[in-house]
Amino acid sequence: MAYALTTIAHALVTMTHVLTTMAHALATMAHALATMTHALTTIAHAFATMTHALATLAHAFVTRTHALTTMAHALTRSHIGPCLSHNDLRLNQNGPCLSYNGPCLS
Repeated sequence: MAYALTTIAHALVTMTHVLTTMAHALATMAHALATMTHALTTIAHAFATMTHALATLAHAFVTRTHALTTMAHALTRSHIGPCLSHNDLRLNQNGPCLSYNGPCLS
């Protein structure tokens, strides 16, 4: 009788151990899934960061180009720019004129 009771007790302990092992396996798989999800979101964040960096560089290039064209436009439309009106062709001799009819820079 005692042997039967110890056998039943041992079976219960073994079943409990099997159940806890299965629960641990499930928890380990859940942790692995969470780790892979975190890895994927990290990769996505890195990709978004690189995309943002490229967009920032493109924006800087466009801004620089706009600044250069604005300065060139301002110079060609101002009195400091090339003076090719009013028969004033002294641009290559004395530099750009201060005004259409005024003195040139020396």
